[in-house]
Amino acid sequence: MFLGGRLLLLVNKVQTIEEGREMIRETFKNGSALEKFHAMIIGQGVSKTIADQLINQDETMSNSILKLANVQYQAIASQTGFIQSIDSFKLGTIVQRLGMFLPIKTNNNVFSFRWWSIKVNR
Repeated sequence: MFLGGRLLLLVNKVQTIEEGREMIRETFKNGSALEKFHAMIIGQGVSKTIADQLINQDETMSNSILKLANVQYQAIASQTGFIQSIDSFKLGTIVQRLGMFLPIKTNNNVFSFRWWSIKVNR
């Protein structure tokens, strides 16, 4: 929530980062963040039925829609701690080179994507 609080400060929605963090916490508590997510995925073409199922609290329901990849790799950290930063360009390049995100042509004009997941354990 630190980044979100900082972004709200940068766009002058709040006076302090902590105030921004509290505003974000409140959207999670009152459900407005979930409502916005619901509207966003419908806006991206997800059917209302599927969108309703994804925001349902029943984990089995959402897991039946969002299936885990068939191939999974584990990365085990050598020590405890927190991730300080991620170079998303480098990560994306690695993921692409490993074949974890591959476009697959399903017919003449439509492409789908094959995803693999990476499970990180300590």
